[in-house]
Amino acid sequence: MGYVTSGYATRPHKRARKVVRKVYYEHGKSSVDVNNDNTRIAGDGRPLRAKIRRLQLEDLDQDVLERIFLFSGRNSALAMVNQRFYHLLRPTPYLIHSYLRQNYICDINAAIMRECERSYQSRYVLAEAALDNSMFLQFLDENPHILDVVDEVAPLEDPEQVQESRSQAFIDNTLQDLSSPCCEVEVHLVSGKPLKDFPASIYRRPAIFFHNDIESGPVIYNQLLLRLHAFYAIQHSSWATEMVMQWFFEESPDRFHPLNINHLFCAINLILHISVENNRGFMDVHPLVQLIDHMYISLTSHLSQLLLCERLEDPVLISDRKGKIIVKFINKFYRNNLRALSEDALWRTLHRTKNPKLLETITKLGGKPSFNIMK
Repeated sequence: MGYVTSGYATRPHKRARKVVRKVYYEHGKSSVDVNNDNTRIAGDGRPLRAKIRRLQLEDLDQDVLERIFLFSGRNSALAMVNQRFYHLLRPTPYLIHSYLRQNYICDINAAIMRECERSYQSRYVLAEAALDNSMFLQFLDENPHILDVVDEVAPLEDPEQVQESRSQAFIDNTLQDLSSPCCEVEVHLVSGKPLKDFPASIYRRPAIFFHNDIESGPVIYNQLLLRLHAFYAIQHSSWATEMVMQWFFEESPDRFHPLNINHLFCAINLILHISVENNRGFMDVHPLVQLIDHMYISLTSHLSQLLLCERLEDPVLISDRKGKIIVKFINKFYRNNLRALSEDALWRTLHRTKNPKLLETITKLGGKPSFNIMK
């Protein structure tokens, strides 16, 4: 004979002494101490029922809450419900990765597997909206290998609708190649690169172009941008370079993770590599004009640190250092481009520097001022 509690049999027994007082078992959380007989039995001998508090969402374990959060869809506000949820649903790398896989990476051929498993071929698409989120973008920048499983990046708003439409097209025999993209993108006739610019969120974070490893051996460029280059290409390399150059001279940090002129050259190399045209230089003179402006006219407080001139005190040596940087920039990005070196905008900026040695340097490299500048 089993006992549910000490001294109380699970079934009546003819030889057992009859129990006058019954034991009640209540589910849920009780606000009454059930171990105290005075709280369980009223004064007249009737049992006193404990007050039951139903289980709430806050009583669930952290792993259960994380699963609910993952399946709650995009832009879920579950983490902002209360302080406990905010603490438990912190954006850890594991949670961010799981949230991306669940809500932003989709197999658009998943519905076809139910119809014809033999012909099934997966095609994973990353929703473009994931790149608009700064937290997701930073996570992908730190973990670019996640994109190795992605076959396409497209504006995927309703994944289930896309899956059903592709499944129906496959049944109707209008979709024969399961590796066909979700959204067709035109390519450049010469370079073969996509005629689709990077999302605006990339340009809002100019520092991402400087996340290159230039210290050890050959330069290792930003792996996220190189992977995204399969789906995007910079359409205006000159404008992107000016934007990056302005951030470098005016907004780059001067204490934590300081940058220098070598980082700028590598960032420009990356921009030209992932641009739509396979050019190793610039056709217009605006990037050179902006570089001269920042180095000679619009001086910043930490310019010596950026140009690696911190230990130089002689103004002549500092001027020579600037001149060598200009020569290197021209030889690298304006080689044999005499037309750009003769632009009026460049020579107006050179006259504003009031540096005759710089004008002489540009002249030796092939630049010639026009009649409008000389008069």
